[in-house]
Amino acid sequence: AFYDEDSINVNGLCGTCESHVSVCSHCGERHYTHSMLHTSVRGYYCSNPGCVSAYFDAVSRYRTSISSSEQYNYIRRYTYKPSPIFHDMYHEGYVCSDAEYYGVELEIDRGNDRNACSIALHNFNDSESLFYQKRDGSLSGEGIEIVTHPCTYDFHMQAFPWQEIADIATSYGYKSHDTNTCGMHVHVSRSAFGADETQQDLNIAKTIFLFDKFWDKMVIFSRRKGEALSHYAKKPDAEINPGDSVNVAMGKLYGIKDEDDRYYAINICNENTVEFRIFRGTLSVPTIKATIQFLHGLIEYVRTHSILDIYNTQWMDFCTGNGEPEIIEYLKNRHLFTAQTEMNLDPVTQLNE
Repeated sequence: AFYDEDSINVNGLCGTCESHVSVCSHCGERHYTHSMLHTSVRGYYCSNPGCVSAYFDAVSRYRTSISSSEQYNYIRRYTYKPSPIFHDMYHEGYVCSDAEYYGVELEIDRGNDRNACSIALHNFNDSESLFYQKRDGSLSGEGIEIVTHPCTYDFHMQAFPWQEIADIATSYGYKSHDTNTCGMHVHVSRSAFGADETQQDLNIAKTIFLFDKFWDKMVIFSRRKGEALSHYAKKPDAEINPGDSVNVAMGKLYGIKDEDDRYYAINICNENTVEFRIFRGTLSVPTIKATIQFLHGLIEYVRTHSILDIYNTQWMDFCTGNGEPEIIEYLKNRHLFTAQTEMNLDPVTQLNE
């Protein structure tokens, strides 16, 4: 919709739309900018197969045209933490106090050219407005940790370029699920758990209770092995009970909070976020989306149910998110979808991506 004819530019777009649309350098079609592959020296490329191929050809030509001394390392030190850039489908550019923001830390490893992969990732996101790259001591010398800026649920589902990131990583031989080093951590804004600190603490306590109650299923969902979780994402064991008052439940919550030990499945040591550390890394986009969908549904459930309700909760009451296809398929593949299949779990299938 246009306010007047003068607002329409030569491309038939108003100024607001033009700022979110780019022309594919290969086929010439216009697409939402955030959904396109981007190299700062070769333009934007859409997801059509021929255009994706052209994108990688452009990156390859650029990479071979510069000497090794001119190649930049865009992988930041482990302690690097820039000012967050918040992304919302409907309020781009500023923070919505009541929005749920999700920040994902995705580890990839065992690639064949870390510098080239880092350059390709940077060229796609040269302003680092969507994500940035870091080192991590748990990875090999070829490993990269990809850290997203905070994005709302809708932005992760509809606009965040997960497929393009996965395509770039796999094109350089990188893996995530099929390693013994990679995890995927999801930070959720504390504001997602309630309007004030008391509500937030109580709903975080309910979340921890559900993780304790359904720990065996959480482990299967995570695709991790028990021994790995014992090192990096331990079971909370908060011992929260249905008869606990709000104060008692929160006392138990903070009883497991140790500023020197962040390696719990749910890390509550951060000031502004709750970190879910239990998940194994993956370059499968449906798996990434299913993980965020699971947490989105879980948080919505604890916000709307009392501690007594939570005590009587069954796995299927909260695990399916809002019924999105990715989470339903994910649960079915892991035999976590129905009560009939929960008792017949295949250990190999449980760990398959």
